[in-house]
Amino acid sequence: GRNFANKLWNATRFALRRLDGAPQAAEPVSLGDTRFVDRWIIARLGETIDTIESAIDRYQFNVVADTLYDFVWHDVCDRYLEAVKPTVDDDPHQQVVLGAVLDAVLRLMHPVCPFVTEALWPHVSAARCGDIAGVELDPAALLAVAPWPVVDDALMDDAVLKDFGRALSLVGMVRTLRSEHDVKPRQQVTLHTTDAVSALATKADGVVQTLAGVGAVESLDGGRPAVASPLAFEGSEVLVSGLVDAVDVETERARLDKVVEAKTKQINGFEGKLANPGYVNNAKPELVQETRQLLAAALADRDAAKAALDALS
Repeated sequence: GRNFANKLWNATRFALRRLDGAPQAAEPVSLGDTRFVDRWIIARLGETIDTIESAIDRYQFNVVADTLYDFVWHDVCDRYLEAVKPTVDDDPHQQVVLGAVLDAVLRLMHPVCPFVTEALWPHVSAARCGDIAGVELDPAALLAVAPWPVVDDALMDDAVLKDFGRALSLVGMVRTLRSEHDVKPRQQVTLHTTDAVSALATKADGVVQTLAGVGAVESLDGGRPAVASPLAFEGSEVLVSGLVDAVDVETERARLDKVVEAKTKQINGFEGKLANPGYVNNAKPELVQETRQLLAAALADRDAAKAALDALS
């Protein structure tokens, strides 16, 4: 709890510094005019509010606490605030979204963290530089009597949520590689990949580059780098260069062997389910379809890892 309160306090300090002197928006900002990461965080805010309200209705206060922790610590602090660092100073629309997100976070946190949030409230309220169309955050002198935040269902963008999840998965893979190679935090790497993965990075509008320390995303059609570590992502081959001067081939081969082994186990499990008539005939159709999709994804990832192994040879 102490660490969580510190995280909230420091996140608010960061936001207040970035909002200092921000121009006041004359009209509510439309999310259609904002960046990908801004649309994502508002969709996640809406999801979080729905989850908390449902948990309160069922008196599941542990779910309330877990949901708040996950949203504030991971989504707001670790992902959103990190992603906006390169752009927020020069983007008035993003400044509006940042202020609104912190405002909503304090309202959601207040019932379980009243003193810290009330202390932060006047500073966040004063720093707000505009409203978002479809997000209700009515002003109040005291946080204790401020209305609960409301996010219009139209802003719950499933496509953005899905694409962000995909981008975050790629970020996690690149970060793992960076950690394995002891790459310094400020050292940028280059991704060499297929058009499909490049399109995802483009759609995510800088999220992959900022969160994974990627300096450039290049097409494999332009040639394979002499020194690079391979990844298997959604059935596509991704090469990461700039990690080290020379790749330890045996270490890379051992890592890819583990990927192939893990994906093979997943495939066997999915195939076993789908070969069971009791499961296929009695389970919900959408669950069976999801299993088929997971099998296809695991097969594609295993094939990509095998291709990367062949490339090492």
